[in-house]
Amino acid sequence: MSIRDALRNKNLKNIVAESWSMSWPMTVIMFCTFIIGLFDVYVAGKFGKEIQAAYGLVYQIYFILTIIGTALTIGSVSVIARLFTSDKKEECAMTVDSSVVAVSAIGLMMAFVGVATAPLLVQWLRVPVVLKQPTEILLKI
Repeated sequence: MSIRDALRNKNLKNIVAESWSMSWPMTVIMFCTFIIGLFDVYVAGKFGKEIQAAYGLVYQIYFILTIIGTALTIGSVSVIARLFTSDKKEECAMTVDSSVVAVSAIGLMMAFVGVATAPLLVQWLRVPVVLKQPTEILLKI
């Protein structure tokens, strides 16, 4: 089957349409995240190129953590949605409670570890001397 034939296939069009109907909210969220990051870099540039560079480095670390958090969130939502639509209401409530407690505990733990290890991370990444202080501050924020 050629690409042209595949694109004309009505079944493929239905699959793409259904996929888009499920994924457009996440696409909008990621676009907004991109715009916010773009403006953050612009504003950081107003404070100087060193601050902009430090922010760019810190944003990469933040982005990795955001990806992990988003993946865990999507997994939790999937499990909770499946339980919510079933007759297992008690198990659904327990899953929601467990998710909130787990996310809160992991968030607090990551915050404390992040603040405590910011200087070590800056040293490990071999951040230039001129960027060390602003990078450590931004990592703690």
